[in-house]
Amino acid sequence: MKRCVASLLLSFACAPALMTHRFVKTDESFQPASREELSKVLIDWEDVGLEPPFKTVGVVEVLGKETDKLDDFLAKVSRVGRRYGCDVVVQRDAYQLGNHMRLPWAPGRQWVANGSAAWQFLCGIKGADLALASTSMGAASAVAGKLRDEELGASVCEAPIGARGTRRTSFCVSDPKNKH
Repeated sequence: MKRCVASLLLSFACAPALMTHRFVKTDESFQPASREELSKVLIDWEDVGLEPPFKTVGVVEVLGKETDKLDDFLAKVSRVGRRYGCDVVVQRDAYQLGNHMRLPWAPGRQWVANGSAAWQFLCGIKGADLALASTSMGAASAVAGKLRDEELGASVCEAPIGARGTRRTSFCVSDPKNKH
C-alpha cells in the first residue's frame, strides 16, 4: 500500500516537470528554425478563415497546470511556436493529463488525473495554396489525434458512450466531412 501511494505521489509530482512542450513534424521537408516574431495564435476557425492559406508542418503541444491562466497558456503557445518557426499556431485539441494506475480499492486500471493539461496546436507556415493548406492540415490533424490517443491510452474517437455507440467528435479525422 505504501509503495502504491508513493508511486501515485511521484507520478503527480513528476509528470508536469518531464516536458513543458513538444513539437512533432508532420512535413519532412520542413526544417524548424526560430523566428523573430511571436507566432499568431488562432483559436476560432473563423480566425483561420481570415488568414491567407498556410501549410501545416507540425503539431505543437504545450503542457501546463489545469489552473494556469488562459493568457499565460496562450503566451507560452506563441513563444513555443516562434521557437519552431510557426507563422501561425491553430488550436486543435485540449485534454487533461493523468495516469492509468492499479488502485487497491478499485478493479483494473483506473484513470487518475495529475492536475496537468495538454493543449494541441497545428503549426502553419505562410505560402500555400488552398489545396495544400487543406491536405497538410488533414495530415497534421491525424498525427495530432494519434499523439493524443497515445497520451490518453485510448482512442477518443472510438470511446464507448453507453448504449448509443461510439463518440464522433470534430477531431476525428476519419470522417470525410471533417475540415480539421
